[in-house]
Amino acid sequence: MHPSTGVATCAAERRHCGRRPRRPPADAGPHHPLVTDYPGRPFIRTRARLQRTLTELLDDGTGRVHPALQPLADSLLAMPKPDRALNWLHNNPRLPGYLQAPARGEVPLTHDGLHSLDSWRTAAHLRDLLMACGTLPPVDRQIMLFEGWSRQRLAARPDDHSRLLRQFATWHQLPQLHAAARHAPLSPGARNYAAEAFGQAEQLLARLDRHTLSLAALSQGELDRWDVERGNRAAQVFLRWAQTTSRPCTRNRGNGSCRSRSARRRPA
Repeated sequence: MHPSTGVATCAAERRHCGRRPRRPPADAGPHHPLVTDYPGRPFIRTRARLQRTLTELLDDGTGRVHPALQPLADSLLAMPKPDRALNWLHNNPRLPGYLQAPARGEVPLTHDGLHSLDSWRTAAHLRDLLMACGTLPPVDRQIMLFEGWSRQRLAARPDDHSRLLRQFATWHQLPQLHAAARHAPLSPGARNYAAEAFGQAEQLLARLDRHTLSLAALSQGELDRWDVERGNRAAQVFLRWAQTTSRPCTRNRGNGSCRSRSARRRPA
């Protein structure tokens, strides 16, 4: 090696500089010290650092990883590129708390427990990993994304709107999505359509608030105008549900307004 330029000056050194790194045996497991992501870059220290981080985050209070979360730790340690797992753990400020909470029993290690977390996107990715390693039972991913998204939307709505929208999502939208998922995995388009229908219902209820109206007081003409303005099939989903349940929107023959079926059956 030339002392000033750092360039290999002999054939032996040139051969050594261009030599490919040793590859692990064909039957080597993911923890073999020669398993690498880039040529010549072993991950011995990276895996050790990842293992220490996981032990700290998934500690159940005994100094060890919570038994139910051990499959998650194993799957992350088995990644061919463990530095990506470290980046994921370090770059998301919410993630450490989301891992520590179920490990310490502060949040149930269930789908519903993950729905209670603030960031539905982070919770969705964590749920995918927990389902992949067998810690959580498999559920269609699009259903979980919609349910997590809708729960956060409901938390930001007024109480009266939240109650009606929750019934719409729980009694109508989610059963339909589950029924469709039994035949084939749902596409992102199916989730987007459900989210659009939910959003249209939010807009309709907000419009009623602006005009100090209730859903029961809507006339058929106002409902027709809403349909025409939207020109959108998703905008009709909520109204059809309201018409076919005990919710409002059965037309009153006298003045064209809507009232609930339960009100019609009420004795004078």
